[in-house]
Amino acid sequence: MERVVTHRHWPWEEFQGGTMSPVPFFVGGEVSLGKSRIDGNNGSGSRSRKLLPPSEQHIEALMETATQFISAALEELRSNQPKPLAGRERYLLAMPVIGTGGGFAGDLTGELVEALLNLMADRVFAEDDLDLVLVCSDEATYAHAQSVRTNLMHVEEKEQNTAATNSLKPMSHFPCFHWLTEDMRDHAEQLAELASSGHLAFFIGAGVSMGAGLPGWFSLLHAVEDLFTLTGAHEERKLGNATRWDPLQMADLLEGVCSSRHDRHGVKATLKMRICNHIEELGKRPGLLLSLLVSLPCQSIVTQNYDTLIEKAFECWNIGDQLSSKELSVIPYHPRRKARHWLLKMHGCITASEEIVISGQDYAQYESPRYKALGGLLQASLMTKHLLFIGFSLSDPNYLKIVEQVRSALHADSAGIKWTRMGSDRIPTV
Repeated sequence: MERVVTHRHWPWEEFQGGTMSPVPFFVGGEVSLGKSRIDGNNGSGSRSRKLLPPSEQHIEALMETATQFISAALEELRSNQPKPLAGRERYLLAMPVIGTGGGFAGDLTGELVEALLNLMADRVFAEDDLDLVLVCSDEATYAHAQSVRTNLMHVEEKEQNTAATNSLKPMSHFPCFHWLTEDMRDHAEQLAELASSGHLAFFIGAGVSMGAGLPGWFSLLHAVEDLFTLTGAHEERKLGNATRWDPLQMADLLEGVCSSRHDRHGVKATLKMRICNHIEELGKRPGLLLSLLVSLPCQSIVTQNYDTLIEKAFECWNIGDQLSSKELSVIPYHPRRKARHWLLKMHGCITASEEIVISGQDYAQYESPRYKALGGLLQASLMTKHLLFIGFSLSDPNYLKIVEQVRSALHADSAGIKWTRMGSDRIPTV
């Protein structure tokens, strides 16, 4: 049976804003595409079609292409970038479902997804410094990739009884599953059930933004302090020792310095303005973790981060031929009543620099009616949802105060606050 060319749209221009052209993959395997021929189109005109190679040969050639790309890219990184970026332990390579855009293999998308996941798992399993991510151009391909991954998780239980699982390797072969203990897998499945049923909410902390290349709290303050030292060298820093590394005291002292002096470049600006400018300069794109989080069916997100990476992650999701967009209401800055997803920014946003919460005086203002109203949204999530904390230390004084208020409000016979901290080896209930 002759194969029919199926083209899929890859949103290069939309994603890059017209600044970057797509670079086609070279074909590494032995495959040739025949010349075009003109076929009739039910009497309404004509269309050009390619004489395509057999499916197995085409897939094999594309897998060779993927293999060569991974090897070449990893060698390049090892040679020119000694350490992975953003504090990662492994180099991260992203790869599309190759061949399904302009590569005349759109009719093989399902088989290619399965072959690529097997190939990528092989390479990650074999390398101790490599991580790979498969990027899908539309929801149908993404849903199929998730289905294949689900089959991988349960292939041992099915004992490979069906043809659909015969080509899949045992779960223990796949690194992302191999490294999880049985208890951790149980917790992951519980969280998946909560997400799919609409009962999961996210609390996203600074650790998630650090994964996208933004600095942590102390690094952020040091970046401003360095502007007021003689040369900007690390050895000239004194703020930490002077305050015994108390973050609020460090911010209070630095705020006074910024308000009263010009930096060594002759610039005078408030601490909040300097911090927001620094974050805006570094926070151009969301990291992989945020992209994965916004793909989950979770309607509620709370954060104390100032950056706009969560908003950008939603914008990236809405690029291309998605069947449904993800509208986001950003509270209190850009509320949208009909949006299905909402983001509460408890400590302000870089788009309103003077409102960010950073000093002791700012924390004291949390008793004002405005901040009490915002805290009420978090309290509602704590009472009605299972809250998943990601990249958050659970030590913020405002958060602890809100939790204590919820504890005291709940009836003694209630189930209490349900929450999970990503990175913890258990699911605590308080």
